Amino acid sequence: MEHEVFAHSNGEMFYAWDVQFADLEQRRESGPCTYHEKGNRPRKGKMYFTLETANVSFSAAEGCGQVGLQGMLSSPGDQFYDVTISSIEPKQGYVRVFGRAAKKSGFEKDR
Repeated sequence: MEHEVFAHSNGEMFYAWDVQFADLEQRRESGPCTYHEKGNRPRKGKMYFTLETANVSFSAAEGCGQVGLQGMLSSPGDQFYDVTISSIEPKQGYVRVFGRAAKKSGFEKDR
């Protein structure tokens, strides 16, 4: 069974398995940034990126995670998602964790 890792924002980590994504959405967004041009002169601009969001669920050992916890989840293909845990369902010998995942990719600066 392949394992992924959930890293809490406080630095603690635990193994996750059976990672599943649902209701995947992608949209193009932008945000402010500062560029450094020749001569190290700063210039304000915008950075464009794709924001991918999805509902996520995964299995973990009992006692791992808590509702409201934020962290980073690795997933197949060396993808990393920021995740906020919304609920935890006890199973026999483990828990099923549910949350919302987000990932930014495809960064481009304005010209």
